[in-house]
Amino acid sequence: MREQTTYYMELLTKGLGRYNRSTKCHIAIVGAGMAGLVAAWLLQRAGLQVRLYEASQRVGGRVRTLREGFSSGLYAEAGAMRIPAPHKLTLHLCKTFGLQLTEFIQDNSKALIYINGERGRRSDYLKGKSNFGRPYSSNKTAEDIVEKVLNPLARFYKDKDRRIQLDKISWGEYLHAFVHGSRNPITEGNIPKDLKLTHGDIDLIGFVFGAAEFRASLLEAVRDHMVMGLGTKYQILGGMDLLPRSFITSTSANQTNLVDSVRYHARVTQVNRVRPGKEYLVSSEHTLTKLPLPDETADHVILAAPFSALTHVRFGHNVLPPERLHVIRNLHYENATKIVLEFSRRFWEKDQQIYGGRSITDLPIRWTYYPSIGQNPVNSDRGLLLASYTWGDDSLRWGSLNESDRIRFALRDVAELHNMKQDECEKLLVGGMSHSWAEDEYTFGAFALFEPYQEKELFENVWKCHDRIHFAGEHTSLKHAWIEGAVESGVRAAREVFKEASA
Repeated sequence: MREQTTYYMELLTKGLGRYNRSTKCHIAIVGAGMAGLVAAWLLQRAGLQVRLYEASQRVGGRVRTLREGFSSGLYAEAGAMRIPAPHKLTLHLCKTFGLQLTEFIQDNSKALIYINGERGRRSDYLKGKSNFGRPYSSNKTAEDIVEKVLNPLARFYKDKDRRIQLDKISWGEYLHAFVHGSRNPITEGNIPKDLKLTHGDIDLIGFVFGAAEFRASLLEAVRDHMVMGLGTKYQILGGMDLLPRSFITSTSANQTNLVDSVRYHARVTQVNRVRPGKEYLVSSEHTLTKLPLPDETADHVILAAPFSALTHVRFGHNVLPPERLHVIRNLHYENATKIVLEFSRRFWEKDQQIYGGRSITDLPIRWTYYPSIGQNPVNSDRGLLLASYTWGDDSLRWGSLNESDRIRFALRDVAELHNMKQDECEKLLVGGMSHSWAEDEYTFGAFALFEPYQEKELFENVWKCHDRIHFAGEHTSLKHAWIEGAVESGVRAAREVFKEASA
């Protein structure tokens, strides 16, 4: 994996080479998220002709910064909001485009944990001093439990032959084995025999780490927790969308940008063959007028949109084999919903000394994230609070509400979490916005998440090219939900196309 990162870094830095054939080569890229942008940027630098089809009015996909509707200078992330230190490719792109980074504070000892009506500081909770009452075990932390049950599996993950065992059961099924005393090949001989969990312990893990992960394969859970525990996280000062926008606006990064290569409001509806073995015909429509746009031919096609969105694209006879269509239909996507509230006064800082990090609760808002100092406006007490960040079923319950009720109910939970009177909290509220990725008409979900057996049975057909059809996006990597996964896939797809085109 480290060798692959080094190779991809070299391609990002030096480029793919130069396309020197006399015949022009046209590349159609479906989706102008991070994967599509990276692939297009590399291919255009190499001298190939690129067309990006983007159904929305902006680039970036699930890297989306909310700005409109807030006071001037304030912003919040609807999608990707942090970059782990090991994600070298993403950090390299930030440096390439001259973007300023600041630390994303993942945890804060002064943040709150409020469960079963019991409120306390994270510092006391992490020391095992919290008691949430029945049905929760006293003086236990979800972090300690997860460390005990996942750490012994590290050697499974490093062993390719044994790793596949982790793909056969879900994270939730694995945890429930410690409640019921079940025996399975994974727990047998690897986990302390005296380790016993309750349903309350599993609920606590869900509150802290996200209950949506319980459906994921154990292999996916192990990999995710390995990443989340690694070092510093960063965010882009001024908004994460500055990264995708740089591919369009920058004039300094190797003297190329994609400003003339993106067709906005262009929803791809069909991909067909012109003739057997020849070019592909890409059909699209305008997402506002619903009128067809001119068909275009392409020598290679990169499908860089989420599979959840590609289910609505018609592929002509023999364009994709049945096993590829099976993967597009069945790869699991998880939802996420964020609700952001603007306040005239940053009460969490002024009254409770919480600067960054997150609070955790069993209230419907689940996770509340506080802005870093760098995100706050200069000479103003105003501030934005990511009042609610939820995954899976928790997020769908918010998605069923209309916008005003999301804001109203989230405000009620924020007041209770911070031990405030609701009317006091309401007086400070300026406004709010929300975004549910399950309702986003261009993505149909927040990120891919392998369920049991999906990595073994589907993954090869998720990313491998087929007859000049290439696949990119975080779902085609093993870094689901991260910008790094999209960047890796964009580099890989660009390299595949360049190699084929130059042959």
